[in-house]
Amino acid sequence: EYELFLPEDKHPFIEREEAEWELADVVLTGSDFVTEGLVSCGVEGGKCVRVPYGVNLETFSYRVREKRNDGKLRILFVGQVGLRKGIPYLLRALEMIGEKHIAVKIAGKICVSNKVIDRYRASHDFLGEVPRSEIPDLYSWADVFVIPSLCEGSATVTYEALASGVPVIATPNTGSLVRDGIDGQIVPIRDPEAIASAIEKYISEPKLLEEHRRAAQGDRWRCGLDAYRKRLL
Repeated sequence: EYELFLPEDKHPFIEREEAEWELADVVLTGSDFVTEGLVSCGVEGGKCVRVPYGVNLETFSYRVREKRNDGKLRILFVGQVGLRKGIPYLLRALEMIGEKHIAVKIAGKICVSNKVIDRYRASHDFLGEVPRSEIPDLYSWADVFVIPSLCEGSATVTYEALASGVPVIATPNTGSLVRDGIDGQIVPIRDPEAIASAIEKYISEPKLLEEHRRAAQGDRWRCGLDAYRKRLL
């Protein structure tokens, strides 16, 4: 029923991909979410093999956080600032919490109306597109990384955050390695209340935040290229 909304030049690519699925003996996926999506499109479930990605652990590593006196939880988002990454729900959640207890940085290409940005600019720091070389500094600044995506393959920013020792709040659709209740929290899609609740949990339970940080740091190897290579081979 949505075919009329697809650009005409996209159809050959869809047909080609469907043909490749049919010919393939194995279809590698980055997450369970992708596997479920492919199966819903007619791919044989037995063909799909989940192989989460990896990032350079030398680039993304734990750094000692600067001590601060404001008592605010530092929240970071990195990615395209738009609907697919769940930005409307994140902004609503942050609005529910209020700026008294949080400091927020949002990095990435702006793909929403300027009216949206103007509404939140006074309370949140919209950085726009940031050079890759500067991204590790953002993870070093952050206490928590939040990415409530609606649709992803397997968001590598979650690997980067975990490798940097930053707990992650994500959705099942983000396709991450986040272990709910161990090194982060998994929340439903399109649910600002759940996002706000997860953030507030870290605000009210600093020991939990520290536990999740240590778990992420201790198991950062899971996010590395060597681990990806082993999963792939």
